[in-house]
Amino acid sequence: MKKDFTETQSNDRTNLKFNFLKKTSKDWFVLFICIVIFALLAYGFSFLKKPIFEAHASVTTNIHLHKEGPVTEFMLDSQVNHIGDLFFTPYITGELIAQEAKAGLDLTLEDMKKMGQVERRMLASLIKVRHENPEIAARIATNWAKILKEAAETAYPYAVEASGAKNTLILLQNCANLNEGVTLDAFCSSMTKAEYDQALSEAESILVELGDKTLGLSEYLNISHYEPASVPAKPVSYSRGSMTLAGAALGMLIAFAYFLFRENNA
Repeated sequence: MKKDFTETQSNDRTNLKFNFLKKTSKDWFVLFICIVIFALLAYGFSFLKKPIFEAHASVTTNIHLHKEGPVTEFMLDSQVNHIGDLFFTPYITGELIAQEAKAGLDLTLEDMKKMGQVERRMLASLIKVRHENPEIAARIATNWAKILKEAAETAYPYAVEASGAKNTLILLQNCANLNEGVTLDAFCSSMTKAEYDQALSEAESILVELGDKTLGLSEYLNISHYEPASVPAKPVSYSRGSMTLAGAALGMLIAFAYFLFRENNA
């Protein structure tokens, strides 16, 4: 017999879907109870985790005006961001690992990457350290900032010398690449060929010799001081909210699994 396609055909899957969504007040109450219970269980479990404390130490940069011209915003941002990057350079991390080893703490570079985070605040760079022991967190943050400040103080004179050599090199290159019709200035015209070659060689030698001693710093920006970390009194609760939310989601899934099981066995 030919089927009459005008008749509505029953679809068990569709019916199951709508039956699953059409809950009674009792079912909604069960769903609510499951969400609340598992959220409270997750919230209570979060207190069983070891508390994590966060200590903050900072280094502040200082702008040095120089005769070559004003410091642009781009130059300033570049150098302040670079100082933040210095926290994780091999010299700084190696010195901190050595100091913590003397204090009895076996610290690795991977540990430092997990516990440490750098945050920029205007002209300051903040190092945030998390640890289960608040005193250790404060000590690591303080030592980290102090090591960076001392390293920058040592590197700054080299940065000034390197900047002078770079400026001299630029002037010498301009002397050698004058456009046609442009007259030599006093700097270029006062030198003989031998003096020019010697000045060029000396500038290049200075840049090669200093190398990593400058730590990438410039003459117009330096770390002026550091602020040691205080021992944090309260643990951070960065995971408590997420754990509670995860518990609520788990409770909802369990409730829906129960409703689906009941529908399939009805």
